[in-house]
Amino acid sequence: MFIGPARFDDKVIVWAFSAVNTRCVSIASGVGTTSDNVNALIPFFDMFNHKDIPSVEPTYNTETFQLKAISPVSKGSQVYIKYGDHSNWTLFLEYGFIRQEFYDKDVVSFDVDEVVNLILSTFKGSISTEMSRYINGESATKPGFSYLISQSRLHEGLFISKDISISISWCLLKLITSVLRFLRTAFPPLNISFSKAIAKEIVNYDNLSEKREVVDILIYVLENKLNIYVKQKDSLLSTSSTGLSDRSVVDSLLRCLNNDIDVVEWNLLQLSI
Repeated sequence: MFIGPARFDDKVIVWAFSAVNTRCVSIASGVGTTSDNVNALIPFFDMFNHKDIPSVEPTYNTETFQLKAISPVSKGSQVYIKYGDHSNWTLFLEYGFIRQEFYDKDVVSFDVDEVVNLILSTFKGSISTEMSRYINGESATKPGFSYLISQSRLHEGLFISKDISISISWCLLKLITSVLRFLRTAFPPLNISFSKAIAKEIVNYDNLSEKREVVDILIYVLENKLNIYVKQKDSLLSTSSTGLSDRSVVDSLLRCLNNDIDVVEWNLLQLSI
């Protein structure tokens, strides 16, 4: 069916994207020297269900795509593949289901502006025009946060999890440290003051006071995220405000939120020890 310009509206775009995105897989292009992935449509492959420990794994090259068993598969039993190390939110949004069991790679992500604005809000007094120029990178002598972040690529991995090996991402810690040092360098007289003073060996800082400052900022950021999640959960529990008639959708959203709350609370507990 040819879709002419007159029929190319938002609904058609959503339908076309959904039809492809829910059926395609991402694989290495294998073209030239590029390592970029491409989307591919593979007949029947989208019918396989997900399992964190799959029974088969895919192998492919530029000509063939194969599934090879990595564990015994009895006759008539279901064959599983692994969609990836995705969080429940990603599984729900991309594939329409969530895990019922705990998954240690579930993460809570943060936005750069969210973290930076929370750090700025901890400064006592109003931000002067001169400081705003530094923050926005409008000064000829000092680059702004956007430049600092783009050069360091810190925006690519801001998260926390319950994975004991990396519960707080290096990028999140580095972003907080970088912004604090940036402000301290630009405005030496200014200090961030907190009632808490918890030192935790989560990153190697030579300066103990700086370590405490970073941890306190991190606690502040997590507490703010927790408050947001609790409000969202309360809103979902109020059926009059959700507007969602499908109870299964509401239950899935609540489970995702409860999981995020659990991750945040777990990390707050670790920081308080």
